Amino acid sequence: MSDNTNVVNFNADQWVVQAVTYKFENYLGQDSLYLNNGIAYAKDSVFENGIIEYDIAFADESGYMGSAFRMQNESNFEEIYLRPKNSGSIYATQYEPCFNNVPAWQLFYGEGYNATADFSFNQWNHVKLVVLGHEANLYINDMDTPVLYVPELKRGIISGTVGLVVLGGGPEISFAPGYFSNFSYTNTENVTIKKTSEGKKIYHEGTVLSWSVSDAFNGEALNGKTQLTDQDMQERTWEKLDAERSGITNFAMLHPLLPEKNCVFSRITIDSEKDQMKQLKFGFSNRVHFYLNGKLQFWGNSTYKCRDYRFLGIMGRYEKIGNSDEMSYLYYYELCLDLKKGENELCMGVAESFGGWGVVAMFVDMDGISIAS
Repeated sequence: MSDNTNVVNFNADQWVVQAVTYKFENYLGQDSLYLNNGIAYAKDSVFENGIIEYDIAFADESGYMGSAFRMQNESNFEEIYLRPKNSGSIYATQYEPCFNNVPAWQLFYGEGYNATADFSFNQWNHVKLVVLGHEANLYINDMDTPVLYVPELKRGIISGTVGLVVLGGGPEISFAPGYFSNFSYTNTENVTIKKTSEGKKIYHEGTVLSWSVSDAFNGEALNGKTQLTDQDMQERTWEKLDAERSGITNFAMLHPLLPEKNCVFSRITIDSEKDQMKQLKFGFSNRVHFYLNGKLQFWGNSTYKCRDYRFLGIMGRYEKIGNSDEMSYLYYYELCLDLKKGENELCMGVAESFGGWGVVAMFVDMDGISIAS
């Protein structure tokens, strides 16, 4: 064990816990923390790059449990968690950034965010997380081969505390608790990130890379609204939000999700050289009212399980192109926009319920148009 390794024993003096239920107890012969719907972080811990290790035990039930790192507070951190019920499938592991206490797994799905892993139930699994710069590896039981390679941690390179998470549901949703033991973290840059096969992502010229985003408001205000007025726009405050290179835009970077403030407008101006039709591919999470020049063009609902029990509400994903190693973003929605000559305003009212608050969009053909946010 390195001289820089910090072993954090499981007792109340060494942890700050915020959870519906928790207790320090002996479980399966080891001192442990039972955690249900909450977060626990090691007191006075500081971590930026290095290794996090712990044991975890859980039942073969639906649950979401793992580690948080580079924590700025209880609402802002990186996290990688396990889904016990999805053992053996690509859904078994999940990386997501947490901004303002809003999860983002519906925005970040597929290679680089999820990976297949096999778990042992009702016994200890050993987990190791290796973090360096913008990258990370996750190991489960086999400490030689990572199950997950994260090529781009989303919150930047910044030190913070380290901890453990067990995600909970709403009042009528119960998820499995987790047991944690043998927790340690090592601050070091003397680590190696193993890059598993990741396809080469293709970025398209027409991807919208910046939006003007409003303050948050109650999304019910848009129900039945087929025409936006000047007052609708003027009563809002606006700020610019840049998208990732892929076009994924995470509104939680600006706003927390509150019951009466669960919707934002995101808008761009399209300058068209002539009257013409242009194809737009897009995705959203969770519900959208899509307006062009103030008129409603489309309304959609992509909320988790809104269609059937298998529907995840994923905003989109990268997928391989044929047999090549190139990957292109797969959009789930398309519209043909009837643009007039001159300036056109595209405005989406995007409301969030659970799992990710964002939008992504790309023009198939940029001939004769330009975009400004």
